[in-house]
Amino acid sequence: MENLISTLEQIATSLRMPAVILAGIALIVGGYYLMIGGQEGKAKAKNWFIGAGVGLIIVLIASEIAKYIANQTGMPY
Repeated sequence: MENLISTLEQIATSLRMPAVILAGIALIVGGYYLMIGGQEGKAKAKNWFIGAGVGLIIVLIASEIAKYIANQTGMPY
C-alpha cells in the first residue's frame, strides 16, 4: 500500500508542470473567445476560464489530498 501512495504522489508531482502549461493555454483560448466571439464568445470564454481554474486547482492539491486520505486511513505516508 505504501508503494501505491508513493507512486500516486510521483504521478501528481510529475503532472504539475504540464497542467500549469495547459491551464495557461486554456486561459489564452478563453481570452481569444472573449475578445473575438461577441456574446456567444463570452459564454465559451467563461467555460474555458472555469475549466482551466478547476483543473489547475485539482492538480495542484492532488498530493495534499493523497496525504489527507493516507492520514485518515492510518496508512503511513
